[in-house]
Amino acid sequence: MLTLVIPMVALLGYAWTDGGRQPMRDIVQPLPVPRAGK
Repeated sequence: MLTLVIPMVALLGYAWTDGGRQPMRDIVQPLPVPRAGK
């Protein structure tokens, strides 16, 4: 499941920022444990 959650969270985070202003790494690093609830 992690293999599916990581890419989805990365894509969501990338689109969540100002038109993908920040790289995915900036979003994945501070969030080592992706929240599936949110």
